[in-house]
Amino acid sequence: MIDRVSFNHTDGNAQGYALGRNFAVSPLAYLPHRTAFHEIAHIVLGHTAESAGMNDGGETTPRDVREVEAEAVSLICCQSLGLPGEEFSRGYWCS
Repeated sequence: MIDRVSFNHTDGNAQGYALGRNFAVSPLAYLPHRTAFHEIAHIVLGHTAESAGMNDGGETTPRDVREVEAEAVSLICCQSLGLPGEEFSRGYWCS
């Protein structure tokens, strides 16, 4: 099960985050649905399990790849559901 929890992050630049099987979306997120898709993707793709050390000692996916994978899911969800926000995924990059 994946649960949405209250946003409790002090970084004002964060749109959302995922930890374990939980995700949160900032109440100030520009497109909350897009952020939710992105954060849920991190969970479904196993990124949060990797960061928690639950990958049986195997290699972890590099952060830039994790971010691009999650953003690709967000793009596909927005396009498939006819929701706004796909233009923000096209130029996505990780600093």
